[in-house]
Amino acid sequence: MLDSAATSSTQLPQDRMPVLDILRGLAALAVCLFHFGNDGLWSRVPGGFVFESGYLGVYAFFVISGFVIPHSLVGKEHTVSNYGRFLIRRFLRLQPAYVAALLVVIGLWIGSSMTPGFKGQVPHFAFHYLLTNFTLTCDFTGEPWLLVVAWTLAIEAQYYLLIGLTMPGLHHAKLWVRQATLAAWVLSSALAFTPGMIFAYCPLFVLGLALHAWSQGLVSGKYFGMIVILSVGLYFQFATGSIFAMGQTDAPLVIAVGLTTMCLIWKCRKWQTPYLVWLGMISYSIYLLHVPIGGRVMNLARRYFESDILLLAAVLSALGASILSAWLFYRLIELPAHRWARRIRLVVRPVK
Repeated sequence: MLDSAATSSTQLPQDRMPVLDILRGLAALAVCLFHFGNDGLWSRVPGGFVFESGYLGVYAFFVISGFVIPHSLVGKEHTVSNYGRFLIRRFLRLQPAYVAALLVVIGLWIGSSMTPGFKGQVPHFAFHYLLTNFTLTCDFTGEPWLLVVAWTLAIEAQYYLLIGLTMPGLHHAKLWVRQATLAAWVLSSALAFTPGMIFAYCPLFVLGLALHAWSQGLVSGKYFGMIVILSVGLYFQFATGSIFAMGQTDAPLVIAVGLTTMCLIWKCRKWQTPYLVWLGMISYSIYLLHVPIGGRVMNLARRYFESDILLLAAVLSALGASILSAWLFYRLIELPAHRWARRIRLVVRPVK
């Protein structure tokens, strides 16, 4: 038996939590709106500062990921021997859609370069350029991203590499091992001096990890609170440049979004809004396609419209085009990929 440090009354349900889909959908919409008006449109619209901050949805994704991966294995004993299968399952769930999105970007870039009056950069596809994009390693090689949001997918991929190794510690039978695992995740942010590495964002993932650990009785409420405070403090220290000079000026906003996301997962776990749940189900495809699809709608609108009213209408059109293409993407690519992933069964044993 686990020497649980909290009572079972705090435990979250082990099945699918609609609030996670809802938060994913809202975060994806926020990022879309940020990109569609980041040419200065939102600064000219009353209340537009809300949409100017839409990029913060990325950090909500990090907190959600921190929670959902260990939560999906509640009641099972994940061991290091499962590591390969775990990574293959994550790869099959996510990589096919990402590769397909890159092919869409490449195809649209080539098509755009053939249109009269094209003023963009001429397409170039050197092998190392394509290789680093398809393997999510551009931040390590200095190559530009084909898909501007892919840097966040690279951070998520590093999270999967680390969580697959540390989950046995998070679910270990001994309390001190579970506590040490969470502490190690927090303190790893000291390695944030390397650009493109996950460590700068570990405190955000830890907010999700700590919530999972506390909600399942793996750590006490006091230890959970200590980890949250330490995570927030270290993120602020690193992000503002007082230690490793990340130079991030919006750290308070990032922290606020991270804590709000964590609280919503906990307090609104029974929240069910069908349309938002549906939006969350296709949020990954929305995230992948909103720049190449919706972004082109906005580029076309900016060529012909000067009125902010018309540009706002174009934002709605871009959003609609992104959601429609994402739904098709989800049906044709994501769902089959999920079926392939489910065929890779993890060798698990119930926790005694």
